[in-house]
Order: sequence, then C-alpha cells, then structure tokens
Amino acid sequence: MKFSMPANPVQRRASDNKLMFVGMTGFEWLTTTTALVILYCALAGFFIGMLAVSKKIRNDGNTFPRPGTHSPFRDE
Repeated sequence: MKFSMPANPVQRRASDNKLMFVGMTGFEWLTTTTALVILYCALAGFFIGMLAVSKKIRNDGNTFPRPGTHSPFRDE
C-alpha cells in the first residue's frame, strides 16, 4: 500500500466553495489541532503527576513497612 499526496492538496469544495487543505477546511484543522493539543497536554499532566507520586514514594522510603521487618509477635 503506497501513500501519495493529491496532486494539488489545496482545493475548493464544490458544495459551498470553501478552500480546503487535504480535505479539511481551516476551521476543521483548527478544531482538530486544538483537541489534540488538549488531549496530549492532559496525558502529559497525568504522566508527570504519576512520576511525581512515584518519586515521592521512592525517596521517602517510609510510606509502607517492608515485608518481614515488622512482626506483631516479636518485641522490637
């Protein structure tokens, strides 16, 4: 399967004579780009938050007792 650009990527829509680039009008490009930027910013924020939480847990080291270090039956 070969991908090829149209001979002229800038065309006019016959029904309403709007200028299009690769099948989408300028407003459609703007809304699509805005939605993708918002999506990727949300994903980046989520992963940065997860990284911050994991670094906090790892650097503190005392959030959870390590298995085998505490026994309710032994005097410590």
